[in-house]
Amino acid sequence: MPASKNGWMVTEKGIYKTSFNLKDGFTFKQYPFYKVDISELSPGLFAEGVGDNEVLWLGSQDEKLYRYFPELAIKEKHQNYKALIRAIFANGQKVPLELGKLPFSSNNLLFEVAYPVFGNESKTTFSYWLEGQDNSWSAFVSDYKKEYTNLKEGKYTFHVRAKDASGEISQEGILEFKISPPWYRTIWAYGFYLLMLVLAFLQFGKYQAKKSFLKAENERKNSELAAAKDLQNRLLPKELPSIKNLDIAGYLRTSTEVGGDYYDFFEQPDGSLYAICGDATGHGTPSGMLVSITKAGIIGLPQLTPKDMLHELNRVVKKVDLGILRMSLNIAYIKNDEVTLSSAGMPPYFMYRASSKTTEEIQLSGIPLGSFNNVHYDQTTTHFHSGDILVIISDGLPEAPNLAGELFDYQKLQDLITTYGNLTAQEVIDQLMLEADKWLSGNHNPDDITLVVIKHK
Repeated sequence: MPASKNGWMVTEKGIYKTSFNLKDGFTFKQYPFYKVDISELSPGLFAEGVGDNEVLWLGSQDEKLYRYFPELAIKEKHQNYKALIRAIFANGQKVPLELGKLPFSSNNLLFEVAYPVFGNESKTTFSYWLEGQDNSWSAFVSDYKKEYTNLKEGKYTFHVRAKDASGEISQEGILEFKISPPWYRTIWAYGFYLLMLVLAFLQFGKYQAKKSFLKAENERKNSELAAAKDLQNRLLPKELPSIKNLDIAGYLRTSTEVGGDYYDFFEQPDGSLYAICGDATGHGTPSGMLVSITKAGIIGLPQLTPKDMLHELNRVVKKVDLGILRMSLNIAYIKNDEVTLSSAGMPPYFMYRASSKTTEEIQLSGIPLGSFNNVHYDQTTTHFHSGDILVIISDGLPEAPNLAGELFDYQKLQDLITTYGNLTAQEVIDQLMLEADKWLSGNHNPDDITLVVIKHK
């Protein structure tokens, strides 16, 4: 191959060819060379051939020899290649280059890129742009890896371009992909949330309606309770009878729900006295009605023995027919120094004897009023001397529970009556209720407590 007729120079800016002709004089043409740094080449070179076949032989300072085709380098420079996406990793695991749609769990991506250019690859730099995440292109950097972490759901387009050692910028490498939302942000999830919201509103509406209903129901019950309590109080004696030789006291403490307890006194023209203590089954207005019927029946009866009064009252209550409602009743008839007792399903009477300072329990059989037709009741008559005390009760006190669930008990009540037998009728009631309060320890009595105490002076 003949020697080249052109002049060649290696400079810091590249390789230059100088030629001369009569028309243009000297001309200079720069050729790209980026296999190695120009600074690594030795100043000496050898050129041979002409035109496109011209070849340069260049030596490096580390004794390497390079063969360089300048015209081919010009053509190569103008061949603009595309930057390539060589590999993709999701959460450290290699994935196919056609990403398509990724699950939200794979939202940490690493892209490895390359640029297919012949030359000094160490001088190649890259610029990145993740459309959907970045606002613009990044600066050119030598790192051929680009990582994105914690990407949100959505559509993305990854762009990469390269710049070679000569400053030429490549065509873009482009990859479109999509990251799916997490399951709790999918359309199905939002549909479920909407459904739950609708159901919650419906449930809230039902709750409000139920709350309003319960409020109205409570107000109704409270109104009925107040009316029943008022009725119960109206049925009690307005004042205690004043009878020679008798000290009389009565007391009723209602429960949380108004029960059917009742007591009364009926003084007769001859100075005798009927003492009544009763307990209607149930609570509230129905039991109040039964007590009203019973009291009206007593008022309408002529002066009879206690057992005959119970017989007639049973007939009246049974005839009215209040369903399952029943009326338990004790009737004591006191005249001079005798007391006659009869019972329709009530607790026993207690009689304190001043002479022996003991208390007797007097239990009489009998079923509550309204249970059956044509029922006959037992009765007993006993002496009633000075200092003696007759105590008539409902089951509210002896069956009152303490915090441990233990009942006050009839025996305890009998012993207490003996203890307080020297007191007045009202003082006996006061002491018994103090004992009841200690027993209840602040709790309200679950059933009405009724006490009737009559002391013979």
